[in-house]
Amino acid sequence: MSQMILYAVRHGRSTGNDQRIFQGRRDFPLCPTGRAQAEATARFLRDMRFDHAYVSPLSRAQETLAPILQGHPIPVTVDERLTEMD
Repeated sequence: MSQMILYAVRHGRSTGNDQRIFQGRRDFPLCPTGRAQAEATARFLRDMRFDHAYVSPLSRAQETLAPILQGHPIPVTVDERLTEMD
């Protein structure tokens, strides 16, 4: 029997967080701290094997995923259902 492992990663800190704004579905990009968080997460997960990735259409989620998948040529599905609630 095969085993599935699911990794759930929340997006890094965004410019909206820096402004103390409730973001919801508004599309704020990562701030410098958020980009550093995404890079740190990528380093932590670098030896993991991934078969597929699912990501929100929001730029902060996509920016977080990009360094994690660097060197992992896998399918990515952008799924609106992963967008934060209003």
